[in-house]
Amino acid sequence: VPYIGGIAGVNKGTISKCYVKGTVIAPFSQYGCNTGGIAGFNFGGTIENCINYASIYGSEYNKSDIPAYVGGITGGNTVNGTASGYIKGCTNNGKIEGAINPKDGTCYSGGIAGKNFRSGESTICYIINDCINTGKVTIASRGTNYYGGLTGYNEGNVCTCCKDQSGTGNAIGGGKGQTMTTINGCGTH
Repeated sequence: VPYIGGIAGVNKGTISKCYVKGTVIAPFSQYGCNTGGIAGFNFGGTIENCINYASIYGSEYNKSDIPAYVGGITGGNTVNGTASGYIKGCTNNGKIEGAINPKDGTCYSGGIAGKNFRSGESTICYIINDCINTGKVTIASRGTNYYGGLTGYNEGNVCTCCKDQSGTGNAIGGGKGQTMTTINGCGTH
């Protein structure tokens, strides 16, 4: 599975005060794609005070069982062991476009994260906090599509202080947390 980001393919540490311009692209991937303006995938890392100006394009055309994750800051935000994935104070101004060819495939596209995952442990938070998206989010797909101005699909915690200014029509595309919520204690990451 390719991990493609403007700064890092995979983040397990801290990325702070960076910006990306140009284009970040994962064209015609055969094994899913994890594409983001800052990091392709955030595995329990912290991405803070970063700005993406780049256009982000991610596509998967062969495997229906491997999704495409495409986001302005990161393709996916999840846990690594006991470390929470944390995105704070970031802005996306770039266009986001996800695509999947297999009609039974799935594509997640979001202005901040394509998908905000959760774990089986309720004490671990996946947080997107104090972020803004102004970039348009689209999907050109034959499969199942989840797209939103902040996240394409949310299973984690997206705080109310995030702003979707993309005009996409929905801040969160799908998932159990389709509304923006704040969970007590998560903000003290």
